[in-house]
Amino acid sequence: MAKEPGNLSDLTGRAQQAWDALVRNYYRANQSEHLLTEPDERTPELIAVDWGAFPARPTACLQSTARANRLLDWTTLQGAIGRAEFQDEYVEWRTVRDSDGKIRRVELTTEFPEYWLTLAAYHPVKTLQLVARFAGESSVSPQAVYGGVNPFKRGITPEERRAAFEDAMLPRGGKAPWSPYNNGERALCFMCQGANTLGGLIALASRAAFPYGAKDPDTGELRRLSGPEAIATRTQAADPCRNSDPTVVGGIIGLAWDGRLFALDDPAGVYIRSVQYDRLIQPDGSPVPLEWFEFQRGSRPRGADQLERSQRLVFEVPQGLDFTVGDLIDSQTGQPIEYGGQIADLVQIVAYVRVSERNAVPVKPRELPLPDVLPCEQERFCQVVLKKWDEFEAAQRNLLASTPDSIVGRDGEVIA
Repeated sequence: MAKEPGNLSDLTGRAQQAWDALVRNYYRANQSEHLLTEPDERTPELIAVDWGAFPARPTACLQSTARANRLLDWTTLQGAIGRAEFQDEYVEWRTVRDSDGKIRRVELTTEFPEYWLTLAAYHPVKTLQLVARFAGESSVSPQAVYGGVNPFKRGITPEERRAAFEDAMLPRGGKAPWSPYNNGERALCFMCQGANTLGGLIALASRAAFPYGAKDPDTGELRRLSGPEAIATRTQAADPCRNSDPTVVGGIIGLAWDGRLFALDDPAGVYIRSVQYDRLIQPDGSPVPLEWFEFQRGSRPRGADQLERSQRLVFEVPQGLDFTVGDLIDSQTGQPIEYGGQIADLVQIVAYVRVSERNAVPVKPRELPLPDVLPCEQERFCQVVLKKWDEFEAAQRNLLASTPDSIVGRDGEVIA
């Protein structure tokens, strides 16, 4: 039975079976000689594949970290547009501001949508309780989470609950989710950007699980491809110029090149590994303590298991102090904290892989022509980023961004 990400225990009975079947189906659809469906006695060694949480693409395309931060935090009446479009490093965040516009809290999540869809299909009570907890509310309206479907209606099926939850809590057509409980207005529950899925992670690992190589133009010798080179050959289920994809692809090709077997650790997940908390400086000049960052939704290092498997990180200044997150300074950049991305920039994300010894299987290099790797700012996706930046600037000029006081259904009726 596949474990729940983070070693959680939210699923029981049929929900556990559904989660196990989903994970196994992902592996079945992504088979490889080097990739195992689960760790076993052949894969005793653990390696950590990690990368930065701050998305690389907007900065590369806009040639400005300041502009990237503004775009990534772009929020309108329809929710967090910047998150839904560009927070694509297997981590997403929500920026909570006070009435003066200063940041009060930043929340980050690496929870997969597939897990929450399973939870919502079989455990509606637990789902609503978790949503309320993340929103800091005593309860939430089922309509705000399941749309027009009553999840407690007699005879309703798990499939119907799942479809209703997906329609409300996940985006459609590149927009932010409709529900304020996952579009950032009232809460952040799980990832919604299209690339940030468990299926995507397994496909990413599977397509890279071959000893891809090319002849070095200087020596004529066959060498393994790097992550960016492999992605440029268009053999991968990966996107160029992200922090995550090239790192994972390059690492997995290296394992195959060494003749290793490997498996994603069980539980398979993407976790918040660490945070550079001491980069943040309080108004009195002292560094922020780690205790101001609350790691949630996953097991912490303990006993024989020293792995960090948290999937949620909440950062805020403790009550009783007369300042907020927006009053802190990043000592590395010298800038005040004005955007959630500045907190994401402190965070390291990790996926754990179990591997065998070298030469566990014969190495049969797959030789490919050595590709040209375009500079990131010349990649086609930059056209999308630049177009969205123009839309963002136009929206700011027209003062479209605001925060409503009520939740309005798709029919225009106030429901909460």
